[in-house]
Amino acid sequence: MPEQLIFDLNKAPAYKREDYLSAPANEAALNFILNWPNWPSNSAVIFGPAASGKTHILHVWKAHSGATIINASDLSESYLKELQNNFPQTLAIDNVDQWLFDNPEHQKLLFHLLNDVAANDAALLMTALKPPMQWS
Repeated sequence: MPEQLIFDLNKAPAYKREDYLSAPANEAALNFILNWPNWPSNSAVIFGPAASGKTHILHVWKAHSGATIINASDLSESYLKELQNNFPQTLAIDNVDQWLFDNPEHQKLLFHLLNDVAANDAALLMTALKPPMQWS
């Protein structure tokens, strides 16, 4: 019996706009991010199940708006202090609800960040598994 060959293709994620497939399930989210800077609010959350394209859409928005993308697990008091010196016009946070989960300190940091976004007339786009109404 011949031996099976295994190829390490080392495929990196493709986060470009042309790689994002618009479908009825994600069309509203795509149209929303592409409508920036004409959002009705300065902060928004895109939520959905794991592997549904939320991180990809953040990268599409980054290309459209110049956003800085960070993972929620990288948010800290020192990071927020760094932002004060040079607050970005657009900021994206991935996986925010998992980071917030039952952690009052994280909830306080997000509260301050939302205030900073408003005070700097910036825009914030976050991703989550659950809608904000279900966050602790």
